[in-house]
Formats: sequence, C-alpha cells, structure tokens
Amino acid sequence: MTIRNTRSIQTFAALSLALLSVTATAAVAADGPYYRAVLTPKTAPDHVISSGVAWEAKGNELHAGETGDQPWMVCAELAHEVGTISSFTAEGKELNQDKLAYCNKNAHKTKG
Repeated sequence: MTIRNTRSIQTFAALSLALLSVTATAAVAADGPYYRAVLTPKTAPDHVISSGVAWEAKGNELHAGETGDQPWMVCAELAHEVGTISSFTAEGKELNQDKLAYCNKNAHKTKG
C-alpha cells in the first residue's frame, strides 16, 4: 500500500466518523433527552454531574443522555445529588411509583 492510498483511507475514515457524529447528534436532538427528571420546586443548579453523565437544567427539569445503567439507579443517584424528584423518564418511559419512591429514599434534603 502506498502513502497516497494510506492518506486516502485515513481521510475517508475521518470524514465517515465526522458524518456519523453529526447524524447521531441530530438524532438525539430530534428525539429529546434520554433521561428527564422533574424537580418541584427546582432544587438543582444549572449543571449537575451524576451517574457519570452531565445533566442540564431546563426550568425545573434536568435532561441527560444515556448512561447504560438502570433508570431507577440513575434516578436514585440524581436524587441523592439534587433532592426529591417528582417524575423521572428514561427513553420516554416514566418510572412507576414504587421505583420513584425508591429513587427518592435517600434524596438530598435542602435547607429551607
């Protein structure tokens, strides 16, 4: 294989990865966040790191991408950081009341 062929392959691979990245980002943005937590009242800062993922505040909601962990575990870890969560959704599916209660069992208590 010549140097020219190697460079062509590297260029093609780089362009393919860039296109794949843009496509994946657009798909996530079109579908919305993987995780959505509703806090009432808003008790979290604008940005939180929990379960190894960055959460971004949108009003009294926190949004994040997928972690690969069980949703109730992600919810519990987030509640420990930010306080009581009134609703938690993963990939459009809301946690049932039992799992939400577990999620909030060790929720961070805010002073007030």
